[in-house]
Amino acid sequence: VLLWVVVLAVVGWLVYQWRHLIGFKVGSKPFSSAPRLATTVAGLSVTEESLPADVPGQAERLLLQGDVRAALALLYRATLARLIGRFGLRLLAGYTEGDCLAVVRTDTESSVHEYLSLLTRHWIAAAYSHRLPVADEISPLIAQWRHYFPSGMASVSEGSP
Repeated sequence: VLLWVVVLAVVGWLVYQWRHLIGFKVGSKPFSSAPRLATTVAGLSVTEESLPADVPGQAERLLLQGDVRAALALLYRATLARLIGRFGLRLLAGYTEGDCLAVVRTDTESSVHEYLSLLTRHWIAAAYSHRLPVADEISPLIAQWRHYFPSGMASVSEGSP
C-alpha cells in the first residue's frame, strides 16, 4: 500500500511539473486552435526580414554570377513575403507551392496569380528536377517583380507589365 502511495505521489508530481513546463493553465486549451502563419514555404524563409533591401538588384547580380537557382529562390521567397507582409495573404505553416498558388488564385488579382504561377513552375523545375531555365527566362520575371512590388507600395498594381 505504501508503494502505491509513493508511485501515485511521484506520478502526480510529474504531471504537476509537466503542466508548468508547457504553460498549461486550468481552463485553457493545451494546444492553440489558431493556425500558425507561414514563415517558411518549402524550406524557404518568407519573412521580409530575410530578404535583401534590393530584391530585384540582388536577383540580377545572382544571374550575372550564373546562379540561376539562387535568383529564382530569391524571387520566389520575396514574392511570397510581399504577398504575406504587404497584402495580408494568409499562408499557413506547412503549405506547399501548390497550396500557395491556390490561395493566391482566390485572394489576389489574376495577373498576380499568373506571375506567381510562372515563377513557381520555374522554381519547381529548378529546385526538384534540377532543370534550370536560361537567364533570359528569368530577366522578365525580375522586371515583373519590380512592377508588382515596387518599394513602399501599399497595394497590388492593376494590369500586367
